[in-house]
Amino acid sequence: TNGTITNFDGVYTISVSPDATLVFSYVGMEKAERKVSGTATLNLQLVSNAISIDEVVVTAMGVKSEKKKLNFAVQSLNSDELMNGQSANFVNSLQGKIAGVSVTNSGGSANAGSQIIIRSISSINPSQNNEPLFIVDGMQVSGGANKAADINPNDIENMTVLKGAAASALYGQEAANGVIMITTKSGKEGSIKVNLNASLQVDNAVRIPEIQNLYGPGAAGFYKEQTGGGWGPLIQNGEQIYDNVSGFLSTGIYQKYDVSASGGSKNFNAYGSASYSDTKGVVPDDYLNKISVMLKGSYNFSKNLSLNLMSNIVNNKSRGFGNAMSSIYNWPINDDMSNYKNPDGSIRWRYLADNKQDSPLNPYWSRYEDYGQTQSTRNIVQGSLLWKAFKNFEITGKLNYDQTNTATISYTTPRFAKSDFTKEALPSVHLDYFGTFSTTQSRSQMFMAQVMATYKIDLGNDFGLNFLAGADLKSNNGLSSAIGGRDFIIPGGFYSIQNVAEIIPGSDISVYRTQKRNYGYYGEARFDYNGIAHLSVTGRNDHSSTLDPDHNSYFYPSVTAGAIFTELFHLSTDFFNYGKIRGNWAKVGKDAAAYLFDRKFKQFQTFPDGGYAADPTASVAKNLKPEMTTSWEIGADLRFFKDKTKLDVAYYSTMVDDQIVTVRVSPAAGNILETRNEGSVKNHGVEFTLDQQILKSNSFKWNANLNFGLNRGKVVSLP
Repeated sequence: TNGTITNFDGVYTISVSPDATLVFSYVGMEKAERKVSGTATLNLQLVSNAISIDEVVVTAMGVKSEKKKLNFAVQSLNSDELMNGQSANFVNSLQGKIAGVSVTNSGGSANAGSQIIIRSISSINPSQNNEPLFIVDGMQVSGGANKAADINPNDIENMTVLKGAAASALYGQEAANGVIMITTKSGKEGSIKVNLNASLQVDNAVRIPEIQNLYGPGAAGFYKEQTGGGWGPLIQNGEQIYDNVSGFLSTGIYQKYDVSASGGSKNFNAYGSASYSDTKGVVPDDYLNKISVMLKGSYNFSKNLSLNLMSNIVNNKSRGFGNAMSSIYNWPINDDMSNYKNPDGSIRWRYLADNKQDSPLNPYWSRYEDYGQTQSTRNIVQGSLLWKAFKNFEITGKLNYDQTNTATISYTTPRFAKSDFTKEALPSVHLDYFGTFSTTQSRSQMFMAQVMATYKIDLGNDFGLNFLAGADLKSNNGLSSAIGGRDFIIPGGFYSIQNVAEIIPGSDISVYRTQKRNYGYYGEARFDYNGIAHLSVTGRNDHSSTLDPDHNSYFYPSVTAGAIFTELFHLSTDFFNYGKIRGNWAKVGKDAAAYLFDRKFKQFQTFPDGGYAADPTASVAKNLKPEMTTSWEIGADLRFFKDKTKLDVAYYSTMVDDQIVTVRVSPAAGNILETRNEGSVKNHGVEFTLDQQILKSNSFKWNANLNFGLNRGKVVSLP
């Protein structure tokens, strides 16, 4: 037997005997056999075998690529997979669906935050970000997992997770922890389609700590006044007991309603959606109401010029719960906690302590009589212009603006009247017990501009070369103001900052303004051999405003390679139909938090005039550099039984050097603490994903998926 490979146009030559049988095969196509029968020319067209090898995924910088051409770990979820197990925050539903991705929920509140980590943390300093970068329709959006919850999951077409430094090297330092790429739905050519969707979810608290029901308040079996807990004397026969924990926790309801419409023509398409969700938590007055509207459209001015626009507005109204369950668990079982108010409307104290300020407040009073609400409006506007200047050469310009305005108002009702204290004791009573009021206004903005060009060259003889080059500029701006006070002048329900007797300048009034700017330029060269072997090299140089000018420019490269060895060496069989090996190496930097180099001044009460001076407790090394991540990865993509069984395995190793940490230094240096580069963190691990087709027919498909990830991290060195 002998063989040959066609060129890009499908032309081939081969010398065989007149009665030979030719076997034609290609990745993702059905194998075909044809007898030569003495003819000198034999042409045929292969048909797809529905194998997903040619699956197209969105990769770095929004470039679409066949998955077989990628040489790093990447997993995708379509809309249906993402909506399974839907929750108020769609990020939580990613748990278990992507190998190496860990999602942590901070609690069971409707407003509980989430944190998402890909593979492992890279920075031990809590002020450094360890979450991945979120990209929506090719453009970066602000915030991590918490702000990603603003995206309506029904608007998502698919989501791709890029793991490792090589996968996200083109995005720069923001992607040092990986990238989650979200592609929203678009209109399709044809008639207008309208979709309506409603969902309802019931939540109940589970795994509640078991509360004893034998002992009253006290300690060591003895009754003790002004104590809580449940380790006093035995409850007497006939004495009523209460399940205060179950009474406080109720059934939570999450309801969501969506409507969307899409359609288009040859040159224009549009997609629009609106959604409303209402989440009521399992604790009293814990809620999150959300309204989201998205409009998206594209227009082809000609076959060479097209415009895409997207706008998304999200309005949230919420009240959180915080962490007050310990006081509920500690409430005596022989006292009805739900009876929190006296007939005259005053607080029913469980007991009044000798020092009244130490009296335990009923949690129901805080939930129903105190007030706190946060409202936010987020606007995301994106636009991109694609120009196909000439054959195989494209230029894309993108603009993105992401703004969030937030307002919070809260107050606590008076716990006591001033007449409840003696004239001698009143000066020592904190004025917060006579009521507080506070309000906060904030605005965060992110503006980003990007230009990118791609060029494809056909080198002939089955070889191809792709080039990508671009630059981006990003500016983050923030502004916040807050004012608060205490001791209501007019009691009885008039809760306003104008009704407080005390406002302390400096501690009760604050105004902050922040700005951070980054820009970078990058490039990639990708070599392709007949679609079965690929080699790519990338480089990016970033500049950050948070570092000293002598160290705020840093370069990092990446190299990736892969080959479909079953095609390269003609190893494909009915049992083992596809095999690819891949490997990569990459570096990526991460800058410091903003304003580390600002001179820190603080007020010293010991000064005769109570003035300000430089804070000797904090300083920063002038030669502070970015943290630098170096990683490598090897992996394999294996397919069996005509793609019915798919196995993807990967092993990775990551070293993060020059950790940005704050350490104690000798007071002789004039400071006590200094922020500088010290320490290294190493992570290595293995991941595998198994996808097994169990049953498939024209109208039914059943697949089982298994994801596994194991990471081991070690702090290699510390100062």
